[in-house]
Amino acid sequence: MENPFVFPSTWMFDHDYTPEGMAGQMAYAFNDRHALKLSAGGFILDELSASTSDPVWSGAQLRWNAIWTKHVSTTLGLAGFFISNEDKLANESVPNSNRGNTRGTNGVPMFAFNPIYVDGGITYTLDEFPKYPGAFPITVSGDYVNNPAAPADNQGYSAGVSFGKAGKKGTWELAY
Repeated sequence: MENPFVFPSTWMFDHDYTPEGMAGQMAYAFNDRHALKLSAGGFILDELSASTSDPVWSGAQLRWNAIWTKHVSTTLGLAGFFISNEDKLANESVPNSNRGNTRGTNGVPMFAFNPIYVDGGITYTLDEFPKYPGAFPITVSGDYVNNPAAPADNQGYSAGVSFGKAGKKGTWELAY
């Protein structure tokens, strides 16, 4: 399935990440310009044939999308994530181990992974732009993450800008 969570950057998940599991989404539109969306899901991280307690990643995200004018829109999100049975994510069972997480001598992650994630963005849409079909979005966004379970090196942040929006034939996107 497509990842049900929305992130402006790719340091939490690649935009083409497709988890295996289940997810649900609910939305409430206050009017035609403001809406809240709740996404939640649970996903298998590693299918261990000899175990009945596979490591599972679960999370929830609340997102507020707003359209202020014909040209200006914003988005704001708050999410929390959790991994259960992380002791099953030992070096011998996980490819590309020892990359990105501090591990103990047993090869298991030393700290729980339960980050709190906040993001926001503002988009200004031009009516037209050379060599681009239709309206042309320019987005400035940022995000912040904190893993309270880790005693140090437990937070990160990023900011970026994108021009255009790839996806439909003839469209393109440039992001930094």
